[in-house]
Amino acid sequence: MRTQAEAVRWLAVALAVLAGCRRSNPHPTPARRLGATSVTAPRGGAGWTAVYRLRHRPVATHDLPDVVVHAPPGFDPSRPLHVVMVFHGLNSRPAWLVAAGPLAPLTGEPGSGWGLSTRHDRAGINALLVAPQLAPHGAAGFAGAFQRPGFLREFLNELLTETLVSRLGGRRSVDDIEGLTLVGSSGGGPVIGALLARSDLADRVRTVVLDDGLYGAESAFAAWMQRSTPNAPRRFVCLTSNDDVGMRRRADGLAARLRGQGTQVAMQPDGALADAVRAHGAVFMTAACGHGGLTGATYDKVLSAVGIGVRERAVGEVVREPARPARPVGELTLGAAATRGTFARDDAMLDDWTYFDDWTLAVTAGQRLRIDVRGGRTRSHGCAAHDVEVSVLDGDRVLARDDDGGGGWNARARFTATRDGPVTVRVTERETWGVEGAYSVRAAIDGP
Repeated sequence: MRTQAEAVRWLAVALAVLAGCRRSNPHPTPARRLGATSVTAPRGGAGWTAVYRLRHRPVATHDLPDVVVHAPPGFDPSRPLHVVMVFHGLNSRPAWLVAAGPLAPLTGEPGSGWGLSTRHDRAGINALLVAPQLAPHGAAGFAGAFQRPGFLREFLNELLTETLVSRLGGRRSVDDIEGLTLVGSSGGGPVIGALLARSDLADRVRTVVLDDGLYGAESAFAAWMQRSTPNAPRRFVCLTSNDDVGMRRRADGLAARLRGQGTQVAMQPDGALADAVRAHGAVFMTAACGHGGLTGATYDKVLSAVGIGVRERAVGEVVREPARPARPVGELTLGAAATRGTFARDDAMLDDWTYFDDWTLAVTAGQRLRIDVRGGRTRSHGCAAHDVEVSVLDGDRVLARDDDGGGGWNARARFTATRDGPVTVRVTERETWGVEGAYSVRAAIDGP
């Protein structure tokens, strides 16, 4: 059994890689240990991440904190308070969810975190990320005290009225929460189902996201969605991997049930996942990801679309812009077959330490054009294809930008050329740190 000091050191390693850098960052966030509860120091509008031991403990562990809390850069606690709670699966830990570097959840051996802190920042929402510790080993008593009807209120009240007072600029309470979003990965899904069925805060929940987490509790999810109103709409997002045929069948059954209740349901949307979430009460999608990859691959896409208030960008915040000028890797020919590209070590990187390639494309004023980028092989631990996005730039001006408009993790940008001459087609990856992979890019005249 690890000692508590060893656990704190392990968590410090996990949280030190939140920026997703495998190389040294030229502008690192100052980090220090504040007693035994915090490993990232707040700095003005900078984001922060902290771990805490609470009196209201979800499960009794000897060597682990009870919760990891993250606030994005620019988080404004004076605005309506939104809380995103992420419930991990079996044999996992919250520090692994938020970490974005080489780390394994139980042993500390080389592996990969999911980078949810980075993805939470990327979603652009003014919300706290709260990841409680559930039973770290096995299914017995996995949900811990969250099975008790009043525990969710007690847990959040301790955080808001005591633990986070200095972070939030004063005492807050559950009554100050504008909206709760619950995200369940794998075994975290049934925990959410139990909360919706038993907790007195069930009607404070605005959005539920299940990532390979539909192991039952369909009646609880359906009953919760049936109480959605035009003034307080609810969203339900159910994402499944290719790994579990039985879960996909349960998802189909729940989708039919929700549709029968009058919910507008999207099944396997053709375009961007975020667009489907904005436009529907419930979204069901099977993604070409492994069981453990869904949450990391989709977190920011979904959270950016569920109606949580947008935050202000903080001074000095890392943005997805080039860290240094890059020479074009080649020229695209309008109407030609797709051109293959790769992200590889020593390629150009954005400020958030992810790879990008710049291509040039000659255009004529008035042309209506379409750029398609498809992800290829990837060294990512989560999904079968590289997650890509595309921007079309005319100097410093953005003509078009798209993440998943081509369906799945593929990008499709449409634009009209405003002048004769070259434009830049920038292909970037959506990982939380530089991950090698492949893609194809094609430019064509856009049809009517």
